[in-house]
Amino acid sequence: MSKVNAQNNEEELLSVGEFAKVVGVSIRTLQFYDQKGLLSPSAKGPQNQRLYSMADRERLYHILVMKYLGYSLKDIDASLKASPEVCDTKEMFEANLSQLEVDFDALFKRMTVLRDLNSMVAEDKTDSWTELAHVIEKSQTDASPIWAALCVQEENVADEEIIAGPLTAKEKKAWHMLMFDTIRYIHGGGKPDSAHAADLLRRYDEMGGMARAQMGRSMMVLAMGNSSKGLMNRLGIDGLMQQNLEFFEQVRKIQNNLQ
Repeated sequence: MSKVNAQNNEEELLSVGEFAKVVGVSIRTLQFYDQKGLLSPSAKGPQNQRLYSMADRERLYHILVMKYLGYSLKDIDASLKASPEVCDTKEMFEANLSQLEVDFDALFKRMTVLRDLNSMVAEDKTDSWTELAHVIEKSQTDASPIWAALCVQEENVADEEIIAGPLTAKEKKAWHMLMFDTIRYIHGGGKPDSAHAADLLRRYDEMGGMARAQMGRSMMVLAMGNSSKGLMNRLGIDGLMQQNLEFFEQVRKIQNNLQ
């Protein structure tokens, strides 16, 4: 670590290796951003040693945050050159979030279609590529909601109800299938007093009910990071899950009355 004196104030500077280690990137990455004109070291030491300052670290994190959000190097360069008044971080994040919502919806719509295709093939309902293509074509104008994630309102589950232990890969797959099937059934006009609804409730109870659903949501929050809860709320995912839970309770009441 080196020090330089600027107007009687000493500033600590880091070598390229030290700087890369502090931020958590490779030396090659720093060299790449330097070549692209995005980040150049603030000073040079003895023997032309490249030295980075705290201001350089702030600039690098600016680059890394935008890269994480999917912006191109051209966009990042423009943002770095813009004045604080022009570079509206809030607007940039909101625009990125809006696009992410669109991508999120498209992803799970594709997952829903893929489940339909897989079911058709697995159940030997068709071996025709034409019929499979028609399923995909139909999905392009199908406005039915798509299950987005396994989650549940935290306030609806008491701490003692949560079953210890993470979901296994097999359990997660089973939950995904159940949530997809339930939402498609509800928005396809399915009634809670049918045999099919009773079977959905049976699967729900066998997999642990609300307590296990809460475990799945907690795992998703951890996987997505600190901002996941707000994102899930904004996407309406909590609403979809709540709709499923209310449907299961309707089915349960009907089943209890029949006993």
